[in-house]
Order: sequence, then C-alpha cells, then structure tokens
Amino acid sequence: MIGPIGIYEEGRIIELEPGIHDIKILGSWLVSLDNFKIYFKEINSNKIICWKERTFRTNHYVSGKKAKVIADVDIDKRSKYSIHFENPSHIKVIFMGPFGLGILLNRKIPNSEIKISIGFSGY
Repeated sequence: MIGPIGIYEEGRIIELEPGIHDIKILGSWLVSLDNFKIYFKEINSNKIICWKERTFRTNHYVSGKKAKVIADVDIDKRSKYSIHFENPSHIKVIFMGPFGLGILLNRKIPNSEIKISIGFSGY
C-alpha cells in the first residue's frame, strides 16, 4: 500500500508495479467526488494514465480507519509516476462517527486533511 497521500500533495513521486491498483479515500465511507479526479504521469515518458472511477464503491478499513474505494488505475509497467489531483477543493468527505452522529451533524472533513491510499488489487 502507498500512502497516506494528501490531496494537495501535487506531483508526489511514487513507484507502481504493473497491474490494477485501487484508490481509496481515507477517513469515511461517505464521499462525494464532485468532479475531483486523479491521474498519474510516468516520469520517463510523460505518459498520462487516468483513473477509472468505480460505479460500485466498496467500503474498507485501512490501518483501522474507514476507507472508500473510489477508483482503479491500470498500470502497464513498473515505473515511477507523479500523482496529480484535479479539483481537490470539490471533494466532500463527511465524518462518520459512532451511530452515524457525524452524518446527522454534517461534519465535513476539511479538504486539507483528506488523504488517499493506493493498493495493489491484481492483474
């Protein structure tokens, strides 16, 4: 797993293996992307690889915290990539406390605190 990576850490360099990697938003299961996007640029060739947003998003735990799988990225070769975020101010993540209290209080996680993780999910 790679991360956590803040959504304002534009251009961070990561190394990815070939295969499909899932992208998770950390901290909640209530996520609204609202035109937020992530893409990867291979360092050697400047080839841009876009994510594929998931229609059915699944809930997970990462290091004991709630996480929502929002997209996949298909990497064709092992290389170093820079990660880029479009419209990071548009994403909304609602804190989910015990018994859904965060939902009732509409406690939005500040965008400056939103992080993602990237995990290998298969070939």
